[in-house]
Amino acid sequence: MNFNLKNLIYLIIVLILTENSFIQAELNVLIGKYLTKFVNEHHIPCLTAAGQHQSSIDGVKTNFQWASNGWSDVENRVTCSTDKLFRVASVSKAIGSGLIASLVESNKIHWDDDVNQLVPNYVFPTKTWNGKPVNITVRQLITHLSGLRSTTASDMMHDWEMRITNSTQTIALFANDPLLSKPGTMYHYSNCGWNLLGAIVEAVEKRSYNLVLNDYMQMLGMKVAESDTRLKLIPNKGSQYHLEKKGHGHVRLLPPPITDLTRPVPHWPCGAVLSNVDDLIIYGQEILNSYNNWPDHLLKSETIKSMWNYMPPETKRKNLTLTVNGVQYSNVTNHYVMGWERLDFPVETKDTLLSNLTMLYHIGEIGSANAILAIFPERNFIFGLVANIGGIGDLLPSVAVQVYYFYFANK
Repeated sequence: MNFNLKNLIYLIIVLILTENSFIQAELNVLIGKYLTKFVNEHHIPCLTAAGQHQSSIDGVKTNFQWASNGWSDVENRVTCSTDKLFRVASVSKAIGSGLIASLVESNKIHWDDDVNQLVPNYVFPTKTWNGKPVNITVRQLITHLSGLRSTTASDMMHDWEMRITNSTQTIALFANDPLLSKPGTMYHYSNCGWNLLGAIVEAVEKRSYNLVLNDYMQMLGMKVAESDTRLKLIPNKGSQYHLEKKGHGHVRLLPPPITDLTRPVPHWPCGAVLSNVDDLIIYGQEILNSYNNWPDHLLKSETIKSMWNYMPPETKRKNLTLTVNGVQYSNVTNHYVMGWERLDFPVETKDTLLSNLTMLYHIGEIGSANAILAIFPERNFIFGLVANIGGIGDLLPSVAVQVYYFYFANK
C-alpha cells in the first residue's frame, strides 16, 4: 500500500484520537470508582458530577459526566441522572456574583457604592458602630465583610414569607439588628448581606431578583437552571433528603428539614437556584472564558481577575486541611473573595500538580442538599457536583481537588 503525506497525517490523527479516547475512558472509570466509594461511605441517594477541560492551545474541550447508581426520588424509585435539578444552595452566590459584576460593568452600580445610596433608608436604615453612622458597600456585602448577621432558622419560618414576592421585603427581618462588627473589619458569612444585594439588584432593575437572575442564566446559555418558585411545577426536579444518624453506624433517610422547604423562597440571593450539574459547568465555562478573555464571554477579564484576587487580610479564613491521594495537606490557605472562595496550595508543596495550585469555588449546603462548583484557572478545568443530601459540604473541596488530580495525573 502506498502512503502519501495526506494519508499519513490522517493515520496519525486517527491514532491520536483513538489513544485519547482510550485514556479518557480509563480516566472516567477511575473517577467513577472514587465517587462511588464516596457515595457509599456517606449514604447519598443521588450524586451527579461533571468536569470539563479546555485546551488553551487549540480550544478543544474534553469532559466527563457521572451519576451514582441511586435514586433522585427514593420514594418513587426515580433513577439518579445528570439531568435532575436540585437546589445548589449557596453556589447560587457564585452565580449571582456574575450578575452583580455585569451590573458593575454597565455602570448601574459600583463596588464601593454605599448601600444607602441604592436602597431607600426606610427599607434599610443607616447602620451605626460605637454610636457613629457607618457605610456598608457593595464590595463588603459580596465578601461578607459588612458586619451583618446571617440568617437563622427563625428567619425561614414566618407565614408571611408565603406571600411576599421579592428579596427587598426580606430586609425587614434584619434591618434594625445591630452590626456584629464595623463594616470592612471582620468576616461574618451573611445570608442577610446577600438578601441586601438582592434588594440592590431590584432597586436598579425594577424587577424581582429571581426574575433578573433567571434571565441572566438563560443569556449565559444555562439550559434549565432557574430560581426555585412556588408558582409552577419544575420538570426533572429531584427530591432531597437528610440522614438521621442512630449510632453504631446506622442511619435513616428522612425528608428535608422543614426550614429547607421554606428556605429558598423568597431568600433567592442566598441559595435558591435549582440546577443540574451540566448547567453548573456551563456557568463555570462562561466565567473561565471571561477570565481568559476567550471568545463568547460576557464579562471583562479584568473584572473576574479583580474579583478573584481581592484578598485583604480581613477575607482570610482558617486554613483548610485537604486529603488528596491519602495525603493530608493542612497549610492550604482559604480566602473569601468577591462571591467565591479561593483556595491556594503553597508553592513548596512537593507534588507538582498541587504546588501553587489555585482553586476558585463555592460550596452549597443546606440540610438536604450539597453542591460545589470549582474552577482551576491555571489548568482551565471546571468541576461541578450536586448531591440530594446534606452534611457533606466540608468534604467537597477535597473531592474537587482529588478529581482534578486524577484528571491531570492520568492524561
